[in-house]
Amino acid sequence: MTTAVGVIGLGRMGLPIATTLKTAGFDVWGTSRSTEARLKAAGTGLSILDTPAEVSGMASYILISVRDTAAVLSVVRGDAGVLSTLRTGCVVVDLGNTELVATLALARDVGRYGAFLVDAPVSGGPGEAAAGTLSMMAGGAADAVGQVAPVLNCLGRLNHVGDVGAGQSAMAVHQLILGQALVALAEGVVLARSLHLDPSAVLEAVVGGISSSHILERLGKRMTQERFSSDGSLAAMNRDLGRILELARDAGLPLPGLRLASALYGRAVSLGMSGLDKSAIIRLCGIPAADPATMKTATLIDRDQIARGWWSFKDGVAP
Repeated sequence: MTTAVGVIGLGRMGLPIATTLKTAGFDVWGTSRSTEARLKAAGTGLSILDTPAEVSGMASYILISVRDTAAVLSVVRGDAGVLSTLRTGCVVVDLGNTELVATLALARDVGRYGAFLVDAPVSGGPGEAAAGTLSMMAGGAADAVGQVAPVLNCLGRLNHVGDVGAGQSAMAVHQLILGQALVALAEGVVLARSLHLDPSAVLEAVVGGISSSHILERLGKRMTQERFSSDGSLAAMNRDLGRILELARDAGLPLPGLRLASALYGRAVSLGMSGLDKSAIIRLCGIPAADPATMKTATLIDRDQIARGWWSFKDGVAP
């Protein structure tokens, strides 16, 4: 008997996820809040339903791929949501970057029905989803993760990192590294230009060295060519780094690089760059320093913050 899998959210990521699973031989049922998205998905041969409740009623594994925490809560708890038809033993998988508090609350909600929640935020874009090369950081009970593993393994590399919520925590680490790495990459491109070097040639040379990375290979080209997509990932990065700052404050950690990166992305959003992809952060990294002697860029970071000891702590509490 073919395993029935539901996919809720058939947009930029959800549609290639659904089609990849269909190609792998699963019986895929999908839905989306967008009529346009449902019609587009139906054109690919997917079985399309009108509501999350209908999808939940058809599938043993329900994958959610929607924009943000509010959307996840809506499709699970809302009218005609997943909970209204959820059955004992089913596994609900949240593939998005959802707030940790909401993830833990949803796990309790799902558990009341004898079902399980796995938080498995993904790293990668539509291309990786279509190719089955995503990376997933999964949090949940070992039995639940093992149960849904044959499905998720078709989408890429599955890493079980702990109990419910651990997936979102691991994604916070991922985003912290990514956000700062993009700033470093942007500064490298800007410095190469200032030294009258061809940034593309420099990055090609760097790829052969120890600082080579997927970030450099994939996003460095966007920076050197200044071809930024309109996927809105810059705004998402700003949101994520803001959440991670809260985690750092709660843990009493200074994380100065995170603070600087968060300030840069926040400034980019305030300048109207929300709709661009995150590699567009390079547009801010090339602004000349207001004080060359100290390299403090007043246009990006409030000098008063620095004077107050922006990266200092008093009694272990973040300012």
